[in-house]
Amino acid sequence: MKRLLRVIVSLGLLSLLTGTPICAQGASDVGTPEHPIVWVEYLEDLDDAERGALSAIAEALFALTGLDISLRFVADSDEKISAISASDGDTIAFVCEDEYVELQEVTRGSATPRLACVWYGAPYYFASVYAPRDSGIETLQDLNGRIWIYNDTDSTTGYTYAKSLFERREIRVSDVVESGCHGCSLYVLLEGGGDFFASYGGVPQSPDGWRGRTWQWGDDPEMWIWDRGNNDLYSEDERSESYDLRGRFPDYYGDLAASLNVDLDTILREIGVVACIGPFPNSSLTFGPGFPADVAGRIVDAAQRHVSTEAGLSLWRASPYRVWGFEEIDDSFYDCYRSLLGLPIPNERPVGPCYYNAVDAPLTPAAQPSPPVVSRATFPDTIGVDQVQHGLVWFEDPDGDMAQARFEVLGGDPGAVEIQPGTSFDPGVHGQTDGAFRFTITSSAAQTVTLRLTLVDEAGLESDPYEFTFEVQ
Repeated sequence: MKRLLRVIVSLGLLSLLTGTPICAQGASDVGTPEHPIVWVEYLEDLDDAERGALSAIAEALFALTGLDISLRFVADSDEKISAISASDGDTIAFVCEDEYVELQEVTRGSATPRLACVWYGAPYYFASVYAPRDSGIETLQDLNGRIWIYNDTDSTTGYTYAKSLFERREIRVSDVVESGCHGCSLYVLLEGGGDFFASYGGVPQSPDGWRGRTWQWGDDPEMWIWDRGNNDLYSEDERSESYDLRGRFPDYYGDLAASLNVDLDTILREIGVVACIGPFPNSSLTFGPGFPADVAGRIVDAAQRHVSTEAGLSLWRASPYRVWGFEEIDDSFYDCYRSLLGLPIPNERPVGPCYYNAVDAPLTPAAQPSPPVVSRATFPDTIGVDQVQHGLVWFEDPDGDMAQARFEVLGGDPGAVEIQPGTSFDPGVHGQTDGAFRFTITSSAAQTVTLRLTLVDEAGLESDPYEFTFEVQ
C-alpha cells in the first residue's frame, strides 16, 4: 500500500478534464504484426518470474484476440508515463492511482481506464484508523488532542491520506511519533507510546458457508470479526479471517509480535478500527491517448475471460499485479482520491463518502436462510394399474433443516392416486445438506398423472416447484 505521491497536479490543466474518454473509433491497424500494441511496464523490482508471467499473458491475449502485443520495459515510473502520453493509439499499461492522475494531466484527460485489479475481494484499498478499544476514541473527532503514530511521511495509508483528511476535518493532534513501519505503529500503540495510528485496512471476507450479502464499502470494517452487540470477538465458528494490518501482524512482523508476546486474538480484542478512509483505486488497465475503443473492448473482454480460467489466474497471480480478478471502471473511479488530495473533480460530478466512522456503519448482518432445492426426481415414465412404484427425490438444503415434502396432483384423478407416506410428509433428512429420500405411488386407474413436488424447511421457505408426468397403463 505504500506509494510515493510524486504528483503535484496543475489545477488549470486538470480543470480541462471532461470525464469522457477520447478514443479513436473505427478501423485501425493497431494489433497487427506491422503495428503491435505496446504494453509498457517499468523494470523497478521486477524479477524474471514476473517478466515471464507478463510474456505468457501477452501470448494468451494474442491467442484470444488475434492482436499482437509487444512488451516494452522502461526504467521507472516517470519513463512509463512519458511513453504512454507520447503514444498515438497503440499503448496500454497498468497504472497506480497517482500515475493515472499524472497521466490524465499530461494527456489532458485522454487516457482511458477500463479494468481495476481485484485484490482481496475488492478493486480498491483503503486506510483504517486504529485505536485501543478502551481509549474512548470512537470517531475521527475524538482524535483531537491525541498522539498520532505514523510509519513515515511517504506512506499513503499510514500518513498521506490521514493527514489530508485531518486537515479537512480540522483535527489537531497534540504530538506525533514516527514508528518506521506499519507493524511498528501497532507495536508502539500496544506499548502505550501513542493514542492511535493509520495503516492499511482490509476488506472483511465472509465466513465459510456464508450465504448472506458480502461486505461493501460503508459496512462495519470489523464485520464477522468483532461482535459490537456483545463487545467481544465472534466465536471461531462465526468469525472470518482478518485481512487488515492486525490480521497480518503476527505473520508479517513475527519478531515484533514475539517481543510483545501477543497473539492475534489479543490484538483484535485490544485494538479496534475507528474509521476508514477511501476507497482508493487499485492499479488499473489503462489505454493511452487515441486507442481505438473497439480494440480496447476486445482486450478487456479477453483479459476477463483469461483471468477466469485456472491457468490464466495462475499467470495473473504470478505477475507484478498479483491479480485475483478484474472489475470494469471509468474515470469516476478516481474521484475520491482526487477529492481527498484537493484535486478538481471532472464536470464537478458528485463524489461519494471518502471516509466513515466505524460506529456509524451497519452491524454485521445475520446469515440469510436458504430454501431447499429439488435437484431431480427419478420415477418411471410408465407404470401399471395398481402397481406400487418407488420414486427417489434428490435434494440440496444448505441449512440442513428440511421439514416437509409436499405433493400436489395437477393432472389426472386425485382420488385414484395414492402417495406414500402421504401427500405431505417429513422426509426424515433433517441435518443433511444434500442427499435423497424415497416415496411410492400407486394408481388404481389408467390415466396420465402430473405431480408437483415442493420442499419446505423449518423457516417456511419453499423450493421452486418440481413437476413430472407419467402414464398409468
